Amino acid sequence: MLMNISIRQVLQLNWLVLAFSLAMPYQAVYSETSLPYESTHSRLGVVTCASAKCHGAIEEKSTTRILQNEYVLWSREDPHSKAYKHLFTDQSKKIAKRLGISKPEQDDLCLDCHTHNVARAFQGPRFRLDSGVDCEVCHGPSEKWIETHTVEDRSYQDNVDEGLYPIVKPLARARLCYSCHIGKGKQFLDHQLYGAGHPRLRFELDNFSATQPAHFLIDKEYVERKGEVSNLKMWFAGQLISGEYFLNNLLDSSIRSQGLSVELSLLDCHSCHHSFEQENWRSVAHQPLKPGVLRFNDTSLFMTHLALQALGHSEAKSLVKGLQGLHAASGQGWPEVDKKARQLQSIVKQLTGEFDQLEFQSTHVKALIKGLLQAGKGPVVRDLLLAEQIAWGLEASLYFAQGIGMISDSQLGSLDKDLSIIFQLITEEKKYSAVSFRKAVKQMSIKLNKII
Repeated sequence: MLMNISIRQVLQLNWLVLAFSLAMPYQAVYSETSLPYESTHSRLGVVTCASAKCHGAIEEKSTTRILQNEYVLWSREDPHSKAYKHLFTDQSKKIAKRLGISKPEQDDLCLDCHTHNVARAFQGPRFRLDSGVDCEVCHGPSEKWIETHTVEDRSYQDNVDEGLYPIVKPLARARLCYSCHIGKGKQFLDHQLYGAGHPRLRFELDNFSATQPAHFLIDKEYVERKGEVSNLKMWFAGQLISGEYFLNNLLDSSIRSQGLSVELSLLDCHSCHHSFEQENWRSVAHQPLKPGVLRFNDTSLFMTHLALQALGHSEAKSLVKGLQGLHAASGQGWPEVDKKARQLQSIVKQLTGEFDQLEFQSTHVKALIKGLLQAGKGPVVRDLLLAEQIAWGLEASLYFAQGIGMISDSQLGSLDKDLSIIFQLITEEKKYSAVSFRKAVKQMSIKLNKII
């Protein structure tokens, strides 16, 4: 497993696991899809947050409504604080050299994700590019709210209205995190970068939210100010926005086509990258393709389909039908691909609009777990990408189920052993075995059938 069960359970309690998300408006500064790096407000730099009286205390405080050691936790334990420094490593230099880049620490291609790379006009006097993925990358440029965000009678929404990014909201967080961890627009990570040696981006919002060193405490006061949200809604938001970004990138003519070829990073990596000795190919219902055909990476859209199916949503069938149409269109040309992608885009847009009203009750969670198990035992896990997401989906679902009393702590402890085996099977890409993964999921399925 990727995390210790006790840590995850504490985080689960912090999330309060009540499937409820307050639909606060945040269009005053940010549109539905705009992100902090697009703001024209000034960035004041992490030094403005790092005072011992603010967020720079060495130890957390128990007498204030915040920990006050948020900066210290971020700077010491959070990999985001090291993102810029990573550009000086031998690995980064090798990648840059292969791309014809002499200094990755000065090139926009690298800086757009490894630090807060904004124009000088939006950099305050104490802003530092070498801070990496800093406070204002995630919380928004602080020019308008730095002086007032500590005032007692100021609401969270007041601060959002002044430019604080609403990162506690699942869709907003997903759009921000996936802008680098999948890539969109100028942050898109193309196959050329992969070919030069950049590690594959593997990401799932709930898991990574839980495993990053938390520099906040979700208590009663936090919930009163910002609302409460379940880890499963966070997972669902991640799948939706990952699908949204995939479709946006697919429809972006500046991204999708490279000479005679489609942009290869839009495809399932393992439709090409697999051993000739491995006979993994199987027919998959939502991908009506023959062996040897390149296929789009529809992982997040398929996972969204599983969620909709569990919720009994009317668009579940439309989504899987749309996926079938998209894959079929890939053999017909870009006009047909555009048509099918826009149909899927319309479904995803509808779902993001409904997101706050979509809640997972116990019957939905049971259906989701069973759907994930069924998929994990089937042909879709012939390659690693879907196996990874199914593993993360099972983890999110089971911890949510424990949080709402569907399964006991001891039952979760037993299931965590099965999860550990499943996660071990997806850790090393070259060693992934679909047969072993299906076997491990089948063992968990047998155990779960006796519990839920």
